[in-house]
Formats: sequence, structure tokens, C-alpha cells
Amino acid sequence: MNKIPILIYHAIETPDNPIKLDSKGELVYVINSNDFTQQMKYLRDNEYQVVLLDDYVNHKEELADNALIITYDDGHITNYTVAFPILQEFGIKAAFFITIKNMNAAEGLKADQLREMAKYGMSIQSHTMTHPFLSDLTSQKIREELWESKKILEDELSQPVDYLALPGGRYNSKVREIAIEVGYKAICTSIIGYNNINSDLYHLKRWSIMRNNDISDFRAIIDKSHTFMAYNKTRYILLKTMKKTLGNKFYEILRGKII
Repeated sequence: MNKIPILIYHAIETPDNPIKLDSKGELVYVINSNDFTQQMKYLRDNEYQVVLLDDYVNHKEELADNALIITYDDGHITNYTVAFPILQEFGIKAAFFITIKNMNAAEGLKADQLREMAKYGMSIQSHTMTHPFLSDLTSQKIREELWESKKILEDELSQPVDYLALPGGRYNSKVREIAIEVGYKAICTSIIGYNNINSDLYHLKRWSIMRNNDISDFRAIIDKSHTFMAYNKTRYILLKTMKKTLGNKFYEILRGKII
């Protein structure tokens, strides 16, 4: 195995049912079902090896050079109503990171839907209780967010929840230590890049698939284009610097206005 991309999706809208969000900063993560279908068809037609996090964590030496992982953050209802049928159509499995406050909410996945998805081989994992910036919290609050979300999902699904995705990608050594303490086997970040056999399991990199990514961008990501990587790495560093300079609160306000 050379490099393995982990892709991040969020909500997926259909042409006749667009998702309306107040923040442009959130809307950039909503993609159209036609684009998603095209992407999944490309993976199937070109025989990419789409695997789950368990496969990477436990059998990384056996994965093909074209292996990749698909993940979803937040637990929007369209993960079930739109994405799930498309994934089934193309025989593709994915990991869904669920924020507990969204579960059973109007726009969130329902517990019975999660159980159905798990039955068909989808991986249901934790995205915390309330989706806070974990690096802003006390150790006690971090532990509550990580432990309680894990326990609730395990009780609902009657199966282990081993993986955590960081809300907003916020992360520090305290988050890492507590995640290990409460039993997570790996952490998915929002840092762009690829993972290999020697990658830190508690610092896995991922690529966000954005609203403005066309099929050529998608191909550049999964085929590990050096030019595309360099451009996006530079952009990521600039945004990270802004986060550090402005702080989480003001960065999010500015991001919602300019993206």
C-alpha cells in the first residue's frame, strides 16, 4: 500500500430538493446527488478498492495501491435518504460519523436508519455528543463528549464504536489522550493528505469533497495528484494560520462570510 485517501462527505442534496443553509461556510460541504453518483460510478468502473477503517487499521499491509475510504460527518438525514441507496447501487461501503444531538432530530439520521445501514455493512462511528470544538473544552467535557457518544451508539447498535471524527478538525494532545483512554482505536482529522502503513492512527488525514469539486478534482484527489495536493496543502496552511491567529469563534464568523 502506498498512500490511502480518506474522503469526507457531509449532506447530499438532490436537484429537486436542495438543502438551504444560512452559512456559506456550511453550504460548501453540501454536494449534489448527481455529482456523488458520478463519483461512485467512477470508483466502481475503475475498480478502486473501497474499504472501511477496520480494514485499514487491522489489515493495512493487504490493501491495494488504489484503496480508499469514504466517510460522512454529522449524520444528516440525506446520508440515509440519498447517499445510502447510491452506495448500495454501486456496492460501496462507508463510515458514518454521527453527532448524537443530531440523531432522531428533524434533519438527522434516526436510530432505526442507523441500524439498517449497519446491517448492510456500513460503519457507524462517533462524531461526539454536541459537535463542539474539542480543543476549547476542559478534560472533563472532552471525556463526556467522547465517552457518552460512544456508549450511546454502542447501545443503539449492539456493536463496537471504535473511531472518532473531530468536529471542525479541532485537536490537541489532551483530545488524543482522552480518546485513547476511553477506547477509540483511531481518530480522523480534517488535515488534508494521505495515509500509509506508518501513519499515526490517532492523526489520520482526510480530504473534504466540496460543492465546487468537479469530477476532475475528484480524480486528482483519489489518484494523488502532486499539483492538486500542493495547492490544497498551501490553502490548508493559510486557513490553519487564520484559525490560530483569530481563534475558533472569530475564524468561524469570518469563514461563513468569505467562503
